Amino acid sequence: MQKLIYPCKTMGISQNYNGKFSHYDESHAKDYICYPIDEACGSASRDWFYAPCDVIIKRIYGVNNKGTNTIWMQSTEKVKLANGKETIVTIRVTHPEDDDLSKIKVGQKFTQFTKMFREGKDGYATGNHFHMCISICSFDKLYNQGWIKNSNGSWVTAPNAIKPEEAFFVDKDFTTVKNSGGLKFKTTEVKPEPTPIPPTPTPTYKFSIGEKIIINGNLYESSNADKAVRKISNKTTKITRIAKGAKHPYNTTGDLGWMDESSIKKYEDDTLRVGDKVRIIGAGSTGVNGGKTAYGIGWERKILKIWNGKKYPYQVGDNTGTTGYYKENALKKI
Repeated sequence: MQKLIYPCKTMGISQNYNGKFSHYDESHAKDYICYPIDEACGSASRDWFYAPCDVIIKRIYGVNNKGTNTIWMQSTEKVKLANGKETIVTIRVTHPEDDDLSKIKVGQKFTQFTKMFREGKDGYATGNHFHMCISICSFDKLYNQGWIKNSNGSWVTAPNAIKPEEAFFVDKDFTTVKNSGGLKFKTTEVKPEPTPIPPTPTPTYKFSIGEKIIINGNLYESSNADKAVRKISNKTTKITRIAKGAKHPYNTTGDLGWMDESSIKKYEDDTLRVGDKVRIIGAGSTGVNGGKTAYGIGWERKILKIWNGKKYPYQVGDNTGTTGYYKENALKKI
């Protein structure tokens, strides 16, 4: 189970949830409250918000001047909080700029420690920062699509709001604490699991030892030679050796030479025999030694009899009778 980590590399909280400037009304209402913090991070540039756990984006609001930019994310599984609880959490972040938020889509997932978006000042913010609130529930259990107006007139994330120091661990190897805003966070070490290195794929070989083949192409003196010593055409033989991992891995009966897979094709027995099903691809004759032309091109028939030594030796037909007599090149075995 993942721990919920603080989502910035530098903690620079400029206002906690008791802040009189804008946060007090959010955390001290008579009805709905949350515990927001303003995180200004540690530099003058726009620093990144990192996924505090594996999250899925549930709602995005405000892009293209529709309102103050806000994004809601929910943990994909239960996470462990700094207070010891294990629960689904939903986090709301306000003020990122359009240039980042417009690139993120509802339903998109981010893994823990992944960069998501940078701090901004969209809306009424006077400087770049993140305004953050956390609830210990799913997004679907929040009121009114993620926020609700309380009796003080502030828009808050409710219900089940939790104080940030009770939710987030500070990973001391990831986050540098510059200003905690007076809050006390629990530290931990949460190192991301290293990406496993995929095993080197084992080469697969199309042909196997003992397989009957026909070879057409270059032959090499050795399995890793750079230059071919000769060529061979339409040689029927068998695979006798395979040098795995070599440039030219195959050798054959009689040690003809080493060759590539591209020079080899599987031997297929095209010998025509009585009973074979064939497709007629050329004209034949009405007799074994000639006669009128027998067509039937494209028809599928069987070899009924073979008249060895005759001009048209293959008698072809079906149970209705003989279609004609054909030479071998007028028939294709199917």
